[in-house]
Amino acid sequence: MPNLILYVVVLFVVAAAFRVDFFFYVLYFIFGVQLLARVWVDQALKRVTYRFDYPQRVFVGERATVRIQLTSKTALPLPWLRLHESTPVSLRRAEAFEGVMVLRPYERRDFEYELDCRQRGYYTLGPLTLESGDLFGLQRSRQREAQERVLLVYPRVLPLSQLGLPAQSPFGSIPVKERLYEDPTRLIGVRDYVRGDSFRKIHWRTSAAQGKLQVKRFEPAISIEALVVLNLRQEDYGIARFYTASELGITTAASIAAHLVSARQTVGLACNALDPLSGQESFLGLDPGRGQGHLLQLLDILARVRLCHSLSFVETVREASLGLTWGATVIIITPDVDDELFSLLLWLKQRGLHLVLLVTDPQQAFRQVQQRAAQVNIAALLVWQESDLDMWRKDERL
Repeated sequence: MPNLILYVVVLFVVAAAFRVDFFFYVLYFIFGVQLLARVWVDQALKRVTYRFDYPQRVFVGERATVRIQLTSKTALPLPWLRLHESTPVSLRRAEAFEGVMVLRPYERRDFEYELDCRQRGYYTLGPLTLESGDLFGLQRSRQREAQERVLLVYPRVLPLSQLGLPAQSPFGSIPVKERLYEDPTRLIGVRDYVRGDSFRKIHWRTSAAQGKLQVKRFEPAISIEALVVLNLRQEDYGIARFYTASELGITTAASIAAHLVSARQTVGLACNALDPLSGQESFLGLDPGRGQGHLLQLLDILARVRLCHSLSFVETVREASLGLTWGATVIIITPDVDDELFSLLLWLKQRGLHLVLLVTDPQQAFRQVQQRAAQVNIAALLVWQESDLDMWRKDERL
């Protein structure tokens, strides 16, 4: 383009000096072509629309396919069109996705690329940049996507046995003598039908065998309100394992929450973390609830949280537990336990809360933590890696 401008200037000087009409005609032609090229490219590119199709939420280890659909909504063809899509460093299989094509009038073109979701996190995709120009290289125009697109990569959700945790209580429901509600997942037998029983509870196969109506009997239970409190303060972790242990803590929190939801229990979440949505460190939490929709909200938080530096975990536990009722379960996930945290746990125990302590990166022998917790009837478990299959396995460091 600079060479063309220099050529036009020289041509204009020659035309003015020698008053040759031909040179003026050439100048008019060049200016006309340049004006036409500018209008053509600008208008054609403005009428190119794009649409994205991709899963906005995936789990670690999955691949996300991003599909881009370009559509020309004008009769003006584009001699060439280049699209460039930036991808997150942690997910990319290449530095970026690029494609070059000719886009005909009213044509639709589809492109796709894959992201390897190897790392949990909150990611932004794009922006998508479209660039086009004329055949002579006189004009170029660029269009850039304005709207931010988000991809959430959920942490792994593992069976509790793979984390070395018991699948039964303290995370389940507690049987009681007085019927509070019947858990339809726990059938304990049948009884004779009495007037007023719901027909939905009739055990038809047993009724046919005994010749009289039999009604299912379910185990009475009380739903336990559980709160998972996760420590993401980087200074509380050891230097060598702060990333591994914090990710393990997040995986543990997600797995416990999924287990409780599948058991139709109530679970909430609290953590001290950096939230990329606000760009600030804050106490993040989700009030106890149940159901798959609630679990997805909880996983949304666990997908995006990052390590923080200034927020005290003791204050996080204290603030999160204020609204819990007597008998609720507080599941503490932390790299280590110091005297201040242990004093708070003892106070919570005296309030009538049930405590479960999960340690992911102890800076002292875990046996000491476990013995100290056992003295006040607090269950303490070591979660060292995802492949822990035996919760009572003796660690080499003890």
